[in-house]
Formats: sequence, structure tokens, C-alpha cells
Amino acid sequence: MNVIKTLPVDVNMEQYNKNILQLFNSNLSNKKLKVHLNCDKELFFFADPEHVKVVLRNVINNAIKFSYVEGSITINVVDDNEKICIYVKDKGTGITAEKLNNLFKFEETNSSFGTLNEKGTGLGLILCKEFIEKNNGNISVTSEEGKGTQFKLCLPKAAKKIPARKLTGITIEDI
Repeated sequence: MNVIKTLPVDVNMEQYNKNILQLFNSNLSNKKLKVHLNCDKELFFFADPEHVKVVLRNVINNAIKFSYVEGSITINVVDDNEKICIYVKDKGTGITAEKLNNLFKFEETNSSFGTLNEKGTGLGLILCKEFIEKNNGNISVTSEEGKGTQFKLCLPKAAKKIPARKLTGITIEDI
């Protein structure tokens, strides 16, 4: 992963999440899952959008995979001072304490089947951790077996831009 470069830019969080969720319309429909997205239109993160896409796709795919049919997934995006934090929560099978402790360890990778026998490789979350950390963010997870899982992804917040204003006929922009 040391050869992978990051190309961070300012990205609108709400539109970004909506675009990623569209990729899962078929999977969501097959399991009759509802997704609740709570995100302020004015939240922007500063990171490599392709890296973040890989991470969100993996985390959302896992939420779908381990959710029960007719369940729900909630995505909350909040401004946490210098970071934008994304919480992806499902009410699915959850993760055992043993697996939870080894979730981001390469030497402990193993795959689990989803609620409709969906299969994975067990490597996705290791890549997610690498991508998030390469973009000056962090990832964590809490879970309770049989009750669901919540992933928390925090990324740097984009610099706030103050709208341009006029002073004696000259327009300036404060950044």
C-alpha cells in the first residue's frame, strides 16, 4: 500500500453518499432493506474520493450482506470538529467479540456468509483501514452479536470557504 498515492479533494458528502447508494439498489431491493441517510447538504470531506468510494462500498455492502431481510440500514454523517464522521449502522447478525478483535488484521482474515449466504473474501476491511489511514482518517467498529454492527469512518473536513464579499468595489475571497 505504500506505493498508492492519495489525491485529496473537497467532496460533498450528501451527494457522494447518494451516488454510492445507487450502486446497491438491486441488493437493497432483493433483501427488501430500507436505507435512512441523514446528512447535512453542506458537509464536505477532504480526501481521495476513489479511496473513500472503496471504503464506503465495502462497509455498505457488508451492512447489506449481514442485514436480515426487511431490515434497515442507517447512515448518519456528522460534523465532528475537524473531521466528518460517517456512521453506517445495521440491525443484522452482528460480529462475535473474537472476530471483532481481529477484524482489521491481515493474518486473521476469514470470510463469513451473509444472511442469504452471500460470500466475501475477508480482505475488504483490511483495505478499508489502509485507505482511510492514507487519507488521514480513521475507522472503528462496534457490534453486538445478533443485534447489528456500526462502522464509524472519520475523514478530514474540507476547509471552510467564506463567500466572497465586496469592499469598495473590489471582490475578495477569504479561505
